[in-house]
Amino acid sequence: HLLSLPWHRSKHEEIELVSVEEFYKDAPPEISKWDITLNDPHEQTLSRLDWELEQRKRLAEKYEESLANKEKILKEIEVKKEYLSNLQPRLNSIMQASLPVQEYFAMPFDQVHKQYEIARHLPPSLYVLFVQASAYGQACGE
Repeated sequence: HLLSLPWHRSKHEEIELVSVEEFYKDAPPEISKWDITLNDPHEQTLSRLDWELEQRKRLAEKYEESLANKEKILKEIEVKKEYLSNLQPRLNSIMQASLPVQEYFAMPFDQVHKQYEIARHLPPSLYVLFVQASAYGQACGE
C-alpha cells in the first residue's frame, strides 16, 4: 500500500524509455544482456536505462558537433561578407584607374556599363534588340 503513494515512485519512472521490443532489437548485446534481463524485470529496467543514457550521450555528441560546425560556417560567412564588402570599392578604384587606358584603346567599358544599366529599364523585347544591336556593333564595328 505504501508503494502506491507518489513519493515512493522511482525517478527513472519519469524517463520515457523505448519499448522492450525496440530495446532488444536496437541495443547492443553488451547492454541488452538478454540472457540475464529477459526474465529479470529489475535488470531489464537497469539495462534499458543504460541504453537510454548511451543514446543521450550520442545525441549530445552530435549536438556539440553540429554546434561546432555551425560556428565554423558562421565564421566563414562573416569572412566572405567582409571580403565582398571590401571588393566593391576595390573594383571601383580599378575602373577609375583604367579610364585612361580605356580611352587610349577606344574601349569605354565604363560607358558601356552605364548604357546597359539604363537599357535594363527597357521593355524585354526592346532590351533583347538593344543587346543584339550591341553585339552586332562589337562584332562588325560601328
